[in-house]
Amino acid sequence: MLKTAEELTTQYENDLALTKKEAQREINEAQKTQKELFETEINTAQEAINSVVETSLQNLTLKKEGALTALTSEVDSMSNRILARVFTPRVKA
Repeated sequence: MLKTAEELTTQYENDLALTKKEAQREINEAQKTQKELFETEINTAQEAINSVVETSLQNLTLKKEGALTALTSEVDSMSNRILARVFTPRVKA
């Protein structure tokens, strides 16, 4: 009877150890899968952020070029008026 109890105990301990190993393997698999999903989500988010930043930079460049063109036009116009006043002969009364 004692021998049977010891055999049962040994079998139980072996089964328990096997179950623990299997559970740990499943946990590791789940963690690996979760990590892969997280990395995919991070990469997708980073791509979206990069796209928004790129679009914003392009818009900023266009606005900057537009402002520079308008400013250049204003400066040219003012320069021409100044030159016209400086070099236009005045009639004395």
